[in-house]
Amino acid sequence: MEKLNSKELSMFCITLNPSHLNIIKKLNYLPVGLGKKEFTSEWFKDASGDNITHKNPFYGEYTFHYWLWKNNILDKEYSDFAATAFNPFPTIETGFSPAPERNFFLSIGYTF
Repeated sequence: MEKLNSKELSMFCITLNPSHLNIIKKLNYLPVGLGKKEFTSEWFKDASGDNITHKNPFYGEYTFHYWLWKNNILDKEYSDFAATAFNPFPTIETGFSPAPERNFFLSIGYTF
C-alpha cells in the first residue's frame, strides 16, 4: 500500500460550536461550522454558496458533504479529504465519555 503524504490530505473538522476553533486549529484540521450560529471568516461554513444548511437539524453533517460536493470545493482546492466531527459523547455517569480521546483533548487545553 502506498504511503500517504500528509500534505496531500485535507482533514476537515465539523462542529456546531464556534468555541471549538482553537482546538480544531491545534489539531491542524480545517474548521467547518455547521448550522445557524455565527462563525468567523476563519471557518468553512455550510451556509455559504449553494447549500442546504436549513436542513441541518434533520441531516446533521450531511449538509457539509452536500456543500462540499455542490460547490466543487474538492475539485477547486483539495484533492483528497477526510472529515471528522468534534463531538464529546455524553454518558449518564460522567457527563462525557471516558474514551482515550478525552485525555488528548485535556492535553491540548479543552475542558469538559
